[in-house]
Amino acid sequence: MTISIALLLACIGESVDDSTSTTDTEQSSDDTGTGDTGNKDTGSSDTGTEDTGVEDTGVKDTGAPPEPLERFSGDYELLAAPGRIRGVRGEVTVGRYAAAGGENQYGVNTFWLNAPTTGAVYAFEQGLSGEHTAEAADLGLERPEGPGDGYFGLDAEGGLDVTGNGHADLVVAAPSYGGITTVTLFEGPVSASSEPIATVSEPAGDFYSEVTVLQAAQPQVVMTSGTGLAVFLFDQPSGALEPSDHDAILTGPVSPSMDVDRAGDLNGDGLDDLLVTSLDRVYVVMGPVAGSQLLDDSDAVLVADPTSTLVKANGVGAGDVDGDGLADILVGTPYSADGQGGAGLFVGQVSGTLSVSSADVLLEYSGSGEANLGYSADAAGDVDADGHGDLILGAPNYVDVDGGGEAFLWYGPLSSGVYKSGDADARFYSAAGGAGFGTLVLGLGDISGDGGSDLLIGAPLHLNAGESGYGSGMIGVWSL
Repeated sequence: MTISIALLLACIGESVDDSTSTTDTEQSSDDTGTGDTGNKDTGSSDTGTEDTGVEDTGVKDTGAPPEPLERFSGDYELLAAPGRIRGVRGEVTVGRYAAAGGENQYGVNTFWLNAPTTGAVYAFEQGLSGEHTAEAADLGLERPEGPGDGYFGLDAEGGLDVTGNGHADLVVAAPSYGGITTVTLFEGPVSASSEPIATVSEPAGDFYSEVTVLQAAQPQVVMTSGTGLAVFLFDQPSGALEPSDHDAILTGPVSPSMDVDRAGDLNGDGLDDLLVTSLDRVYVVMGPVAGSQLLDDSDAVLVADPTSTLVKANGVGAGDVDGDGLADILVGTPYSADGQGGAGLFVGQVSGTLSVSSADVLLEYSGSGEANLGYSADAAGDVDADGHGDLILGAPNYVDVDGGGEAFLWYGPLSSGVYKSGDADARFYSAAGGAGFGTLVLGLGDISGDGGSDLLIGAPLHLNAGESGYGSGMIGVWSL
């Protein structure tokens, strides 16, 4: 979910001055940068079109029903997670931002841990066991010299080949509050010494920039403007750029927050499509995106029901949950009138203006109290390797018995109807009050090598040993 820099700092209890500090990280002397995934498959079946590198959600078409893995089932507590990364007070806070990284040049899957108040991102390679800090990362990449003074790593996108050199690249946003915001492209394979090959600089607005990447015949880097006025798209960018150098632009009404997410292939044309979330609505824009377009002219608009004075949708690509060969759309609606939240899953092609309450599948919270289910949402990938995409939703404000937040996993396929969180296939939670567990949920792809997608869930306010007041956070990583 998009929040302002000021709100970010208030949540984690750090000052603006802390954002310019860097932490010493043990960096591998080898080049352990991310490598080529190139073609990331969203689970869409072969439509007869050229493979243009659609996002890999872990769903693979093998031509025959696969043998499912053992499934997550029951309850899983954060401190019992097989892999954990904890923050360090005054150095690195974790639990709010991370990105899947795809395979590096050695065929090993990675993920990126973002630490924007430190000004760095950290890559962890295949497998994570036990509890670690960011110093255990396989590489650390700090904010490069040059224009910009923002929070490097407040958003990032990895795992896709933007430049066409056969390796996975990394795009990092560094939003500033009163200075210069930058979006930086690093060419893969990424290493600790990588230098930017493209930097888009924009005078800071009131909001932070978010990024994603679309894969088509011409890969595009997508960024939201810090002014909340537009979404800019750059075709294989290089060099020093400004927003006015864009190759395509989407404009709409002024919004205090605009999120972008790669939807995958929604219509079977072999091209990535784009989701733009602005307050209570998710605009569905079919690729390729070219020229100047109005968000109000999008192919579909998904609207959260106005049941609360604070309305915020959260639209993400869901992968192919129903197995029809097309990517689906998941929209979280965390601020319902009762605070419990929920989400809607749209399967198949969508058009026109639709209410989230009319989605094919509705996911609802079944506990008591304020949960904000859908605050975070993601395509979990194919966790159990049965050929269907799975879903994960976070509920970070859960204040009942366990107190620290929850996340819920549903295995695909899901038939039309209503699904309660109490009947989810697995529940993950923190027993520590006020941890904000579920603020971040992320499908990582297969980082453990067992054939199924793995899961990352963040608790940005978790108190680690010796901490009081506010915590430096913790991330849990689960593999079957």
